[in-house]
Amino acid sequence: MSGAEQKPDKQKSTQYSFKEILQYCRNMSVDWPFIKKEIQGSHRENSVFCLFLLGVDVSQYVEHMVLDSRFLYEYQGLKFPPMSRIYDGEFSNAFMPNADLWNSLIERTDFSGAVLTSTNFCRADMAQNDFSHATLTFANLSYMNILKGQTTDPKGGQGFDLNFESADLSGASFERSFLYGSNFQSADLTETNFLGASLFNSNFSDTILDGKNFIDIRNGLSGVCFDNSSLTGFSFSHADLSQTSFKEAHIQDTDFSEAKSLQDANFSGAFLDNVTFHWETLKTAAWFGENSMKIRGHIRIFVDRDVEEVLEEAAQLGVRNLEGLRSLLIFYPRYPNEEGTDW
Repeated sequence: MSGAEQKPDKQKSTQYSFKEILQYCRNMSVDWPFIKKEIQGSHRENSVFCLFLLGVDVSQYVEHMVLDSRFLYEYQGLKFPPMSRIYDGEFSNAFMPNADLWNSLIERTDFSGAVLTSTNFCRADMAQNDFSHATLTFANLSYMNILKGQTTDPKGGQGFDLNFESADLSGASFERSFLYGSNFQSADLTETNFLGASLFNSNFSDTILDGKNFIDIRNGLSGVCFDNSSLTGFSFSHADLSQTSFKEAHIQDTDFSEAKSLQDANFSGAFLDNVTFHWETLKTAAWFGENSMKIRGHIRIFVDRDVEEVLEEAAQLGVRNLEGLRSLLIFYPRYPNEEGTDW
């Protein structure tokens, strides 16, 4: 629209598409009373959302940001106003590639099944949002922060603050993000960047993880769940892995020898191949008993004191196969039989 703009007839408001209303709002004054007060029908929420995109405080018009996802197909690359506040939003199955939500506050919002390819969530503050089954390939989620204690009862998150269950996060970036208590179960994490992220108490069960994407996370792995996951090429130097769970995980080409802590870490049923530990940290982990670790390849356990002293200590801790342990303490790889060796 240009020149002498003509306001849409309020009696015919439902004939106007989301894109048309947004274009009108951009060309005319956002004080247009027809949109702000009188628009009715099936397009009311979408019209209010147009005002929201233009930076208008819409809290006096709607309590919840609910959109018909069909209208989002008409407009890609939505740019939200800086420091947007979205509460109880409904974006399930929405098509929003290249959207910009930089520095936004987003709480209790449903993005499940949404297409959010290359969307920018950089520096967003989030709480209790559901991204399950969403597509976030190459999305920017760096420097994101989870607001603890702000909300309760997550929407579909099964107790997690952010729910990415079964989401496609390939190529996405969570660099330096604070992701306390997030759920990544069964997510596609191919080439996903977690550089410097804090992942306390998060769930990575049933995922395939490459250590090159988990760099400088030494202070953010306590209480993380890696159950039934595949971990390859990790170096946990100086990492706090206390109460971290690796139950039934497949761990290959990984170094735990310089971990800061393995206190109460659970390796029950884990399969290990070319993995290195240090006895002083390994002995504090929960890895003994009926469901102990399974060795499938080269394993090394470094010691810095007398081997006999270590074996005596191991016996007191309940290690059953002391001779098997002895072979690992002298820094030589162990080649077990086909069925593996159980502690």
